[in-house]
Amino acid sequence: MKKLQHHLISAVLLDPKKGLNFDLDTWQSVILVLREEKLLATLYHLALDIAVFEQYPEFAQRHLYSASIYARRQSKQIFYEALLLQELLGKNGITPIFLKGANYTLRGSKNSQGRICSDIDVLVKVEDLDNCESLLLSQNWKSEKLTQYDERYYRKWAHEIPPLIHPFRGTVLDVHHNLYLPISGRSPKIELFINELEFTDDNFAVLKIPQTVMHSIIHLFMNENFSSGMRDLFDIYRLIKAYADESFWNELIVLARQSNFLVELQYCLRALEIIFSFEVPEYVSIALNENQLSWTQRIWAKHIFVNAILPQHPLISLSRQSFASSLAYFRGHWVKMPKTVLIKHFIVKMYNQLLDQVLGKHQLDPKQL
Repeated sequence: MKKLQHHLISAVLLDPKKGLNFDLDTWQSVILVLREEKLLATLYHLALDIAVFEQYPEFAQRHLYSASIYARRQSKQIFYEALLLQELLGKNGITPIFLKGANYTLRGSKNSQGRICSDIDVLVKVEDLDNCESLLLSQNWKSEKLTQYDERYYRKWAHEIPPLIHPFRGTVLDVHHNLYLPISGRSPKIELFINELEFTDDNFAVLKIPQTVMHSIIHLFMNENFSSGMRDLFDIYRLIKAYADESFWNELIVLARQSNFLVELQYCLRALEIIFSFEVPEYVSIALNENQLSWTQRIWAKHIFVNAILPQHPLISLSRQSFASSLAYFRGHWVKMPKTVLIKHFIVKMYNQLLDQVLGKHQLDPKQL
């Protein structure tokens, strides 16, 4: 199988005409990497938009078109589930605010075309959380049985309740009451994000575009898992390209400052510059100049996060990417909770893993009891 340079993936996403120069071996590798990164159907729509899709080899067309059918099915399912959620919660005085992939799909932003979602994320006010969960449980939504420790993790420390699964439709639903873990001490004032909402043509509530972008930045750069990092960064890139004007940038910078995620905004802009050749407007750079990154933060921005975000596929991955991903993984846990809680968290997890190895994988699994 042909090895790829990582810049080839970003290049074909930015300009699908580049695919016209690929030989079949290159296409085979590109397809495998894009499928792993959940970007295969995205390339289908990008190529279709500039009328080059039909000039691709038939082999590539089949794979891209097949991925687009799967993505289209997911899009329809999101609309269906959103209608049910809105009806159930709305008549009980709760407004579900749709986040991430569901946000993009319901508002019909460009990056929703071909977007693959593993679950549906909604945000409700913390005072509505218990009622929301009860209503969902009454409609056959189920939470997998968790260990007492994991249940406590969600209920006491996290910004969401345990994931809910619908046993008949297979849909996974994450219900949030904030955008980041309260135990971290960095969960933002949620009013900064929800005081002004937008409503789609179908009357679904979504965050405004600056808030949507800021949440995407928080989700990417405050996480320990970068397995879909390139897709998530490309989401941000396309949202900015589609919606950014001076008003957007001013609001985004103010929001980043007020929510205490200004450093993460700068991490994101640096990653966009390096991976997608994005040119940050001069007035934005000037506005951020007073918040220059420290030398250690510049290393994280240029070398750690960028390499963690790049595809980790065997056909493209470099040794430094594995090292960067490991550092980003530990940093993601490090910022989630106070150090004393984090140490206890790791001890409990390591202890359970050790018992799994000695006594069997499911010896502590409540689903097996």
